[in-house]
Amino acid sequence: MKNIQDDQLGPNDGPVGVKSQITLATRDGYLNIIGSYWPNKHGAADTSEQNLWRCLDRYVVGHRGLDRNPLALMQRLAGVWTQTAIKNGSKGTVLCGDLNTTWTGDEPGGQTVLERWATDLSFVNGIRGIS
Repeated sequence: MKNIQDDQLGPNDGPVGVKSQITLATRDGYLNIIGSYWPNKHGAADTSEQNLWRCLDRYVVGHRGLDRNPLALMQRLAGVWTQTAIKNGSKGTVLCGDLNTTWTGDEPGGQTVLERWATDLSFVNGIRGIS
């Protein structure tokens, strides 16, 4: 193992547990594994200030609107972390976790569709490719 990186998206720039990355050293180079949880947006009836969507939304608002919402933040960070890993010599990145999404719009569930976003970043859905 080369290193571990956690998000810095919580209060006082502490981690909230939505994104972590581990860099593994292999014989042929580095492999980055990004574990991520993309929170669902809660309905208006949920007034809890502690739900994860609201916590990340406060981060988004506090950072001058670089992202339009917490989902856009998670997508941007996945891309930035992947591009940084490649610039640092990584041979590849695996993005995994509970993304609360579907690959296409034909599938039930999820809060958004990944296919276009993932394709734009050259991500591949390997499991879908062999099924």
